[in-house]
Amino acid sequence: MALIVAIGLVVGAIVVRRAIDDDNAAATSPGGPDSTGPAPTGKVLCAGDLADICSRFDDATVEDPAATVERLAKGEALGADAWIVAAAWPQIAAERARSQGQPLALTLPTTAIARTPLSFFVNKASVDSVRNKCGSTLDWKCLLLSAASVRIDFEDPSTSTAGLLAVIQQATALYGSGDFGSNDFRVFDRELAQFKSGRATAPSGDTVFERFGLFTHADVLSGLSAVGNQQLQRAQLHDKLVVAAASPPIAADVVVALAASTSPVKSADVREAFADAGWETKDLGSLSALPSADVMIALQALWKGLR
Repeated sequence: MALIVAIGLVVGAIVVRRAIDDDNAAATSPGGPDSTGPAPTGKVLCAGDLADICSRFDDATVEDPAATVERLAKGEALGADAWIVAAAWPQIAAERARSQGQPLALTLPTTAIARTPLSFFVNKASVDSVRNKCGSTLDWKCLLLSAASVRIDFEDPSTSTAGLLAVIQQATALYGSGDFGSNDFRVFDRELAQFKSGRATAPSGDTVFERFGLFTHADVLSGLSAVGNQQLQRAQLHDKLVVAAASPPIAADVVVALAASTSPVKSADVREAFADAGWETKDLGSLSALPSADVMIALQALWKGLR
């Protein structure tokens, strides 16, 4: 009897242990970081268009978000514990990785840390002529119709958050809502091709504001409001640009996507850094509505395919 009882206890222990192991495996998110992954490094990766703000964080490196997406889509590791970036890019990375059958050990945040709208910045020398054509509220429809006489500069949507939002805003203006898909692009591709061919360019400068500061080359710039307002505080742009609300409204949300079980930065510290830079950080709630990741990828591909 003692032997039978002992055998029963051993078998029972094995069954319980297996159940615990199964529960732990089920609790691990298949698409996010878990306790069995690499040990935290303490490193932070920041999107290139947020580099000025991220300089406040220790052990932070900067990489263009499109380059990070390319690496993640191939199944490579983030190379950091946390990625501070606009919300569209982790969503694009997840869709790209899924379509290529690659794992993505990265959380997809559902709440924003900071937010700023996309705005137009109008050359003061051109304000009257632009207002005469478009009125007090600027939108892409009017700018497209006025493209022959109004020079517009915006970022590359395949590499820049501001550029991606600008193209989404252009499509939303054309279709009358954000409810569009890649099967609708037969109409939009002509509009986007016209924007791309007529886009005001300059010989050098990494951003629309740098290019304008060097060459005053455009009548209207499209850019993130908080970023542009910081540029306006610089002496060379203070008296040259006027901020105007862009229609239809669209905003960039900053998130912290984690590739480790713990973050090397506190959310409160990230919020403080962005608040100091003029971003909205209070009571933001859920992420701003954007097209699905596959539609954003299709928009980027459409842009790159246009001459």
